[in-house]
Amino acid sequence: MVFAVFFVSAIGIGPLPGVLALGLHSLGMLGKLFASEIEKADQGVREAVASLGAGPVQRLFAGILPQVAPAWVAAILYRLDINFRGSVLLGAVGAGGIGLDLKTAFGFTDYREAVGISLMTVAIVLMVEGVSMTLRGQLLGVRAIPLSASPGSTRVPWTRGRVAAHVAGWSGLAVAAVAFWQVGANPEALTQAAIGSAHALSEFFPPDFAPVADLLGPGLLETSTIALGATFLGTLAGVPLGLAAAHSIAPGHGVRMLARTLCVGLRSIPDVLLVLVFVAAFGLMNGPLAGTFALAVCTTALIAKLVADDAEDLYKEPREAVLSAGAGPLQELTVAVFGQLTPRLASTVLYALDVNLRAFFILGVVGAGELGYLLSQHIRALNNDVVTAIVLPVFVLVLAVELVSARLRGLLR
Repeated sequence: MVFAVFFVSAIGIGPLPGVLALGLHSLGMLGKLFASEIEKADQGVREAVASLGAGPVQRLFAGILPQVAPAWVAAILYRLDINFRGSVLLGAVGAGGIGLDLKTAFGFTDYREAVGISLMTVAIVLMVEGVSMTLRGQLLGVRAIPLSASPGSTRVPWTRGRVAAHVAGWSGLAVAAVAFWQVGANPEALTQAAIGSAHALSEFFPPDFAPVADLLGPGLLETSTIALGATFLGTLAGVPLGLAAAHSIAPGHGVRMLARTLCVGLRSIPDVLLVLVFVAAFGLMNGPLAGTFALAVCTTALIAKLVADDAEDLYKEPREAVLSAGAGPLQELTVAVFGQLTPRLASTVLYALDVNLRAFFILGVVGAGELGYLLSQHIRALNNDVVTAIVLPVFVLVLAVELVSARLRGLLR
């Protein structure tokens, strides 16, 4: 949201500020998820490829990418549906798109149009989920494929999964290029955006803490409390839902499809609409409680999606070994499944906490959080230096969570 405010200030109202804002936010999220998946990759495969005489590039393409491709595809498609839902909020600050239409519909109390826009969001999220499940099904067997090696070279065979990965990748790049052209992201516009951004920086820096000095402490405490509560509740609900949605864990096809449908349904609801529903239910006087439950629903969908994808990517050999030793279903789940899933789950939960800390603006827009409301007021007043002063402490909190996450992943690996 702050990125959107910055680019609207630098470029003006239109879709391009939304594209740049979501692009920067996507870069951070995908970089984190990609790095996390590379850390989880089996280094033995890379060493085996290197022993055949492969160079650095061959070790990357033959030893690492086949292992991480399913998770990367799922992360990219998941980010696509996050960006689509995020456009709803960006429209509120003039970044264009479907969010501007939804804001207009609510402004004129045209709730039928608002419901129609929301249903279109659900349809697109369902389509993205279908593509994700299909591609993951094609790619999950790639890491088990033997390599065709000859002296001095290592080549990955052109299997169905590899073909699907290339077709999806190049098709995605083509769609992205068309999308950039549609929003006017040509070299001239990007050059003007860079020039405008340089000028806009003077409006955001240095930060002015004076108007909000007395409110930052209580606001940060409330934001942290809401984020922790929502993460706790979302984890309790999201882990079993994610396991039920995983093909390799679910007790049956019907249970899996029901869990997947529930996950998609929860993810397809724009965050701001969820907050509005809970604020209407609990009232503005119980804004923090309403915000906690709204974010808990969002966190349930996030954790369920990531847990389901991680569970489908687990190795089956440990489970088979535990079962062959006479273990029951519960022992298999606790020892073989959670034994592999725990490092990923710890990273996922901390990532959910990171997301919830940054969701304070969404809560404040509808009065469910003091710090977010304060930020929204100063955005409307164009006090950009005060906006920076409010965002910087939250950035420090998010950075602390990331450092804890990196340390914990290292200990559990």
